[in-house]
Amino acid sequence: REHLGTASTTEPEDDSEDDHSEEDRQKELLQVKLLQMKFAEDLEKRKRFHNRLQDLKGTVRVFCRVRPPQGRELQENDPVVVRALDCMN
Repeated sequence: REHLGTASTTEPEDDSEDDHSEEDRQKELLQVKLLQMKFAEDLEKRKRFHNRLQDLKGTVRVFCRVRPPQGRELQENDPVVVRALDCMN
């Protein structure tokens, strides 16, 4: 009798565990959706901060490119109008 009594008391608990498990799954799905939304917001915020930082740092702009004299220019003795101060300038 005790064995049957134990079996009969565990059956309703199994049903309640299934309900509890479904509730847990629903809560976890909701939590995943909320975390995905938070992640998307944080990603957008990171992009804005990165762009703002790039603006604050400034960008390197090239105003003029200098090339060495070409063969034709050397043959025709065209004047060199730019002088290099060092290898970096």
